[in-house]
Amino acid sequence: MREVFINKQRVDVNENNVEGYIFSSPIFQNIESILSNRTANFKLPKTQNNINIIKLSDTPDIVNEFPDEFHEYEEWRDGLLFIKGQCRLLSCTKKDITLFVVWGDINKLAPIREMKLRELIDIHALDWNSESKFMDVSSESKYGFLRVDFGRGFDDMQYILPSVNVSLILDLITESTGVHFAAEERFVNAFKRLWIPLLETNASKRQCEEAQAKFFLTKTVSGLGDEYVIAYPRMNGKGWFENKIIDEAGNLRVWWQGEYKIRYYGYVYTKKDPGNNKLAIASYEGENVPDEKLVSVHLKDFMPCGDRWRAVIDDEFIYTQDEHRVGFVNNPDLYIATQNGKKVRNLDYTTTLVDGGLAADPFKTDYVFVSGDYSLKLDSITFGMPYYITPNLPDMKVIDFLKSIMWQFGLFAHYDKKSDNTIRLVSIDDIYNYKSQAFDWTNKIADGDDELTFQYSNFAQKNYFKYSADDNVRTNADSVLEVNSRVLEKEKNLITLPYSPTDNVTDDKDNTYVKINLFDEDGNTNNIKTRIVREWKYNVSDNEDNPIPQKSGIFHPEQMFSYILPEYYSGYHTVIQRIRAVMRYVYLDSYDLAIFDPAIPIFIDGAYYMPINVTVMQNGLTRLMALKMHYKKP
Repeated sequence: MREVFINKQRVDVNENNVEGYIFSSPIFQNIESILSNRTANFKLPKTQNNINIIKLSDTPDIVNEFPDEFHEYEEWRDGLLFIKGQCRLLSCTKKDITLFVVWGDINKLAPIREMKLRELIDIHALDWNSESKFMDVSSESKYGFLRVDFGRGFDDMQYILPSVNVSLILDLITESTGVHFAAEERFVNAFKRLWIPLLETNASKRQCEEAQAKFFLTKTVSGLGDEYVIAYPRMNGKGWFENKIIDEAGNLRVWWQGEYKIRYYGYVYTKKDPGNNKLAIASYEGENVPDEKLVSVHLKDFMPCGDRWRAVIDDEFIYTQDEHRVGFVNNPDLYIATQNGKKVRNLDYTTTLVDGGLAADPFKTDYVFVSGDYSLKLDSITFGMPYYITPNLPDMKVIDFLKSIMWQFGLFAHYDKKSDNTIRLVSIDDIYNYKSQAFDWTNKIADGDDELTFQYSNFAQKNYFKYSADDNVRTNADSVLEVNSRVLEKEKNLITLPYSPTDNVTDDKDNTYVKINLFDEDGNTNNIKTRIVREWKYNVSDNEDNPIPQKSGIFHPEQMFSYILPEYYSGYHTVIQRIRAVMRYVYLDSYDLAIFDPAIPIFIDGAYYMPINVTVMQNGLTRLMALKMHYKKP
């Protein structure tokens, strides 16, 4: 019995019209195929109930959005959930309504196609300053400072950038898209040992967005003479600037590159009529303020306000700087000045607006409160600022990152029918290990034109597995997988990782670590390709009896394809060494289809097969495409 629901409404079906349901395996295919690995076209009878469910879309005069959208689709067979996916309307005739159905693909998987790693959720940051520490070997953090030499050794932390664990990037993909990843424990553990050294200093949007702020002026004393005040953004309207732009002494910290603007808009209260004077702010202490240090805003709309005068500030400060650096407006000297910048008198007292107003104090000369907004456009950060992980991840798509991890371990992506939001990473070795769970279809064989072919996918006699080339790296981590077939093309590059290998160095204390020449002797940065390293141990103590182990990164021999191919591609190699692709017809009932899993082998007449494609035809007749699983040494 078939029960079909579109948008939770039951539709009328033809009981035997089920031809065209296709279950496809991703084996030897691109990971992107996971987004549509099960499809079908099938026809509904044109009953009044079905016409109503498709919102009368069979009539040319009716224009609606139903044909232009995907709709929730469920199909049950004999009480078992057979399909949970989406459908869209293809066509209507006098007798039939044709639907296209896709499953193994949910809405939350779609963003993986085009999303970049740097578009993932931005929630992780760490301090990058002279107090930053290398990670202890016992640390469970998934990001931090590994002992990786970026070209200037380990003495100065401004030339050390963080590294991020591969498993953290998978976590970020999950948090950003809702897609989970499952794999055998040995692969999960392997992910935890792999780290990607970050090579850039991009700013986070959290450090760049516009923000509103209230600037209060607080009193400071300079020696025994005049009192000065500093701008102190004590309150922030939005953004992540609190505790970010104020140093420990309370100074206004300014980060800029190119042009940085602060716009003040608010009121100034003074004891005396400001006249044609203006409020001046200078990042310079002392009586003689250089012109290039002077920034001032005009006062306008003067009016009496009790025993004070109120003037309106509406002006913008523009700072320009050729080099990117962190600057401070240290103890800016605020005073009332004439139009030509000559100081009239200092502003030497303020109050925070706790009481909602500025009460006049006869013992003080002026009261100033400035309320305004400012914006920061920061392309990159400098040493001393918080370092955010996500904006500095490799500049690649999420799907390319997933491919790179899968290629290192011979994994393929399977949609997990038991969990809508899970991608299961499976190797051909895993499929060999699942032989004990194989589906026995020996007694389900049907008469048909069986077919045996001797080529599947696109291999060559020599299939090269490579890292990206880097002329500055001596380490060669490439290898080749050979297929003994003279009918194939001679050679091809089968896989090229988006990472370059890295050279290891060993110091006089037998500590081994990678050296990536990101910084030259003058501190300038070089263009370096993305790297991936293996977690290792670095002893920092001079006392050999009591070493203090920290985490380092090395390019491990197990990262070389000469190790990867026999370790993770043995089943893969066994299958492609003598390709035997068979097509057979079988009869499958609703239960067989409900429990079918393309990662589980099929057993027929004493032989095991990896299913590649299963097409459901009428009356339970099913066409099976599968690869012969040759004997593989344990």
